[in-house]
Amino acid sequence: MHAGIQEVAGVVLTAAVLAGLPVAVASHERSRGPSGARVIELTGVMKDGAWTDQPVTAASYWRSHYRPATVELRVGEEVVLRLKSADVTHGFYVPELGLGPVEVEPGHVVELRVKPDRPGEFTYYCTAVCGECHHFMRGIIRVLGDGAPAPAVASAEGTCPHHAPAPNFLSLAERGAHLFRTKGCVKCHGEGGKGGVVNPNYLKDTVPALDELAERMMLFERSEAELVVGLIEQRADLTSLADKPPFPRYGGFLAQYGAIEQLIRSGNPAAKKDPAGPTPPLQMPAWGGQLSAEDIDGLIAYLIRQYPWDDE
Repeated sequence: MHAGIQEVAGVVLTAAVLAGLPVAVASHERSRGPSGARVIELTGVMKDGAWTDQPVTAASYWRSHYRPATVELRVGEEVVLRLKSADVTHGFYVPELGLGPVEVEPGHVVELRVKPDRPGEFTYYCTAVCGECHHFMRGIIRVLGDGAPAPAVASAEGTCPHHAPAPNFLSLAERGAHLFRTKGCVKCHGEGGKGGVVNPNYLKDTVPALDELAERMMLFERSEAELVVGLIEQRADLTSLADKPPFPRYGGFLAQYGAIEQLIRSGNPAAKKDPAGPTPPLQMPAWGGQLSAEDIDGLIAYLIRQYPWDDE
């Protein structure tokens, strides 16, 4: 479903779903299952982009901001994760622990049983595009070894900036920087597009870096890159300059620019390293329905400027 449509639908669904829920739909590890396994309840919250262990009530849903849960387990401990949704359909996926992916619909409960056999920190993801904060909807399952003390901080604060008011942009590139953060691109491609974000079972191991986009667009001189950013800022028709190119390789640059625009509009699935293994949780979605042509130009202008010229 289109993210914008689902978010609007979620506003309608939330009132209906919460009206029929108990006083609290999330209560972190308050009960035990029939087999004596510890039960941890997590609730998906669209508006904050969080699987949270905080209580979510009909009265507090809109007033509160919910943080993503850091789930703490121990090696060999059998635990049941009881998953609920407070609004729209969410996904839950922990590829490194073999959990999911599963869809969690509002009004339904999904239980996943886990008994970790090794310590470590394992990322959980939402795999159902659920709204503006979808790409921020991830957190950590921390598995402790025998005798290991529990860390002092059990949960991280929410990081989705969707609710922050948009500033007055002085340039299209600044608008692109704002979109890169608020749309969640930073959660996959890293700060400044520097990459390094692990994508389990992805062919290239980590999500591609974008700070070298200028070089991929055949902009090998800083002056060329700044010229292109200036043209984008002026909303110039880049194609019309092909007859009198402003720098060598301009034709190659135009071809790359068109390819990158199309990739942003249409998305690009992440190829598996092991064809029999789990689906990589981080996928490049199609942004064509959410971003205007000007938005996309702003993103490209921002990323062109991230090239580390001074580091060479």
